[in-house]
Amino acid sequence: MASRSWFRTDRLWILVTIPLFVLAITAHILIQLTGGYSAGSYLDMIPHFLFGAAICAFLLNFNLSRSLKKVLPIVPPFLLIILPAIFYTLAVAFAWEIFEEFLSIFFPWLGIYSNFWWNGVRDIVMGLLGATVVAGVYLWHFPTILDKKDALGKAKLKIRDSGFIPGKASMAYCENCGSVIEPNSKHCSHCGHKLRFNSNVFRT
Repeated sequence: MASRSWFRTDRLWILVTIPLFVLAITAHILIQLTGGYSAGSYLDMIPHFLFGAAICAFLLNFNLSRSLKKVLPIVPPFLLIILPAIFYTLAVAFAWEIFEEFLSIFFPWLGIYSNFWWNGVRDIVMGLLGATVVAGVYLWHFPTILDKKDALGKAKLKIRDSGFIPGKASMAYCENCGSVIEPNSKHCSHCGHKLRFNSNVFRT
């Protein structure tokens, strides 16, 4: 059996991901220049929200649920799609705040302000909020990604007449999806396509 692809995306979602990173980096630079990361400022919430959204959008380009369906069979499929991306985004935000706390304590001359229980937790929440918003947008767009992949798979599907195969039972192939069907069926049991029995029916 062929392994499933690690990627599950399309051009539109890639075009969503890139501008989010551009916005996040731009916001970070502007707020850094205006002193928005100093104590008592709330402007740093903006880049943390945007970076949470950008990181989650990037992760949603990958099929992160491919290894979880067997481990968590009772979890609804839509949760398996978005929960890994949100969790990894949250992990990145937490690791960054710990890193900032470390720098502020051991390298105070760098001038990095960090107060984990006031500033850090708030930044993590903003990153989580950004990731949740993007995950909601992805769930709305996800059926389109699946439809495009299904259409691409059907376009690449080629049904070739294998001719007479001694010892094999009569077989038929759906002209629409290529599924093997019973030769006396009028509709494909997989896609519902009305069948026309022609050269795609092989009899012994």
